[in-house]
Amino acid sequence: MKFRRPVLASILLAAALGLAACSGTSSIASSPVAASGATSSATQTTVPSATEPAGSVQASAGCSYIDQATAASLLGFTTAAGLHSAAASAAAMKKLDDCMYESKTDGSLGYVVAQVDPQLAQGMVDAAKAKMASAPVASYDVGVPNSIGFTQTLPQGVDSQVTIASGDKLITVASTRKDSNVAKSQASAIAAAKLLVSHP
Repeated sequence: MKFRRPVLASILLAAALGLAACSGTSSIASSPVAASGATSSATQTTVPSATEPAGSVQASAGCSYIDQATAASLLGFTTAAGLHSAAASAAAMKKLDDCMYESKTDGSLGYVVAQVDPQLAQGMVDAAKAKMASAPVASYDVGVPNSIGFTQTLPQGVDSQVTIASGDKLITVASTRKDSNVAKSQASAIAAAKLLVSHP
């Protein structure tokens, strides 16, 4: 399956590797960190194996922190079954869960939860805040410490994203809406992020 936009996990892993290497810059915001949507409706049911290419998409191999019913409740519309990226973890960041729920007509909800050193997680949030200050996006208050939220207008609607450093977890959520309802997009992203923060 091919992706229309970058996969959240890939962006986070690249950012972690960049920060871990003390590059001084973060790739978190160098391109939109929008949730990715699969262009094929085919569903795979196998669990990722060591021989699958990085970035392949699996159904039901992840998606354990937020299930399809919860995603629909957060978004206010139904979605297809969740897709999970089999992108490998890096030494500086261990992916705990990720998922992408999409409605071809209404929008999507995607998230990545990674385990990282708490200082690295905070450094990534701080770097994202610095980068977003000069980016063509609208920042908003997430209501959670050590977080950043921003919304951007895309050709297919609006995309609201939240990144939170919570202990040794780095959580990123993206909520897109094709009806361009910014308030609902932000509310979905914040609610999903808070749910992920509270997940054991």
